[in-house]
Amino acid sequence: MRARVSRPGIDALTLLAALSSCGGSGNQATPPLPSLFFATTTMAPNGDAYDGPAVVERSVAGELVLAFAADTANGGVLPRHATIDGVGPTVFPVGAQVWLKKTPVVEPLQPSITTQFATMSLAVLTEKEGTLLLGVEKGPDAASMAAMALVPLQVKGTTRHPQSNPCASVALETTTFDVSADSPLAISDGDTRVARIGGIDYDLGLAARRLDIDVSTAKCDVSPGIVFELSVRAHDLGPLIATLGHGETPACALGNDKLEGVWIMLSGLAPGDSVDAPVAYTKRGAREGSDCFDFSVQLFSPEPGLPLPSVEVCVPPGSLAEPSKGQELWATILANGISALRRANRGDLIAASIVTSGGNVTSAQISDALGMPVDMHPGCLYAEVDSADVLYQHQLLEVAFGAPTPVVVGSQQHGVVSTGATDYDVWVQDGGWITIVAR
Repeated sequence: MRARVSRPGIDALTLLAALSSCGGSGNQATPPLPSLFFATTTMAPNGDAYDGPAVVERSVAGELVLAFAADTANGGVLPRHATIDGVGPTVFPVGAQVWLKKTPVVEPLQPSITTQFATMSLAVLTEKEGTLLLGVEKGPDAASMAAMALVPLQVKGTTRHPQSNPCASVALETTTFDVSADSPLAISDGDTRVARIGGIDYDLGLAARRLDIDVSTAKCDVSPGIVFELSVRAHDLGPLIATLGHGETPACALGNDKLEGVWIMLSGLAPGDSVDAPVAYTKRGAREGSDCFDFSVQLFSPEPGLPLPSVEVCVPPGSLAEPSKGQELWATILANGISALRRANRGDLIAASIVTSGGNVTSAQISDALGMPVDMHPGCLYAEVDSADVLYQHQLLEVAFGAPTPVVVGSQQHGVVSTGATDYDVWVQDGGWITIVAR
């Protein structure tokens, strides 16, 4: 078998920018975020606020997706969808009805890291004016956080932490708040605390930090960072979830399967390089939540000043037995987003990762890489989003594997595909990522 490596040209402006950089953000470790820290995204037309019923469309450990009514006032005809990541292990029944309060409807864009966040709040309740299940509020500063009503807060004080930075005089400023709970307590940046409010225990996670830069001392560009966010979740969600009514889920909805990832990463070569070559197992990698294995690329001598090219493969825990040291397999990592690990000499497929979001990969290319017929195509109309003042309709992703009777796997779904000799677990993510692992 012939091994191949391809190397694109390097953009001169990119190289110039890299060489002219004045260095990183110093040798100070960034303080950890609280263990409870929500991230939200919403697929909907831009709107000022929503205050109304919503239904659980998808709920797996760590992720909750709520569907709510179309924005007919702004020309919308499709349901809106809010995703909350980091909600914890407790799951909601699909179809459970809740009450959603969100201002604004779509998360404000942050034009750059130097721009302060606009105010945003989200609250999920058992019913209108009901019990708070979970929520999050964000603001540009401590005063804006204290003005919100999700949890009663008062600014207690700030602390400055000087940072070592080669570019400028920098200090990290963190804020502490008093929480007006049944038993008052204080919470500081990075804390996750339990507060009893109105007779119910809530987990609170606070990030309240601002990187203060003395621009008069700056020798090069240093970007300030601003994070003010409070995440709130009922400490015991189960009994509250049991009280929820049932609603109707949208006809076009995400699947409710737990997704697994596969990462096949190349290092020691220039960015954008492609490799199709034998690799030899060296050692286990260390990444939380996955089984990772490192391989050396059996291809050529390293570039001057660079380590020996290597491939790291990360798969779901327990899905791949550790190879013996020096065992040869075959790795394919292409610039179009297709990566695969096979048995030696381009043998049977072991695992694959296909990134489709860049629009650079076709069904024919995926079929060729996997050795099975694959038809990747748009699915049902799911949501509307504003893009350059145009209301764009987003379609879910569907992938059909095999023939003549294909297995169709949709967005946020898991399927099992057979090639006759081998069965494969397949996961399809709506953002444009297909992952495959041999059983």
